[in-house]
Parts: sequence; structure tokens; C-alpha cells
Amino acid sequence: MGCRYEMPTGHEIKKRTFEGKHDPSKNDNSLTSKYMPSYRYWMVITYPHNPAGVEHTCRTKKEAEDVYRVAVSRAGSLY
Repeated sequence: MGCRYEMPTGHEIKKRTFEGKHDPSKNDNSLTSKYMPSYRYWMVITYPHNPAGVEHTCRTKKEAEDVYRVAVSRAGSLY
């Protein structure tokens, strides 16, 4: 007997700023990153047996939406 992926009950996407962090796209320099903030899309997908959800961080909003689409397409399949 195998386990199946659950159907997500919802999701939330928010744009987050990561300032003053080491970021390879900003020459990996915390000073440069402070003045050129990095933006990421943070998302959480909630499931029936995990209402706290599963968190993901993505570079683009489209990538975050694709993560949710994959979660929905896997619902019911074995893992």
C-alpha cells in the first residue's frame, strides 16, 4: 500500500525583501545587498492534515504559482 499526495486546501504568496543578506546576485556583498534589496516570493501551501502548511521561497511570482500547480497536479498520485 502506497501513500498518496493530498489535495492542497489553499495557498498564499507574498513578496518579501531580503536586505543586508549575502546574495550572490549582488556580488555576494552584504553592503551592496543593503542598497540593492533582493526580492523573493514567499509562499505557503496548506493541506488537510497540515494546516500550518509547507513553505517555499521562489525568485519569481510565476515560479511560485508553478509550485502550487505542481502540488495540485500531484494530488491523488502515489509517492
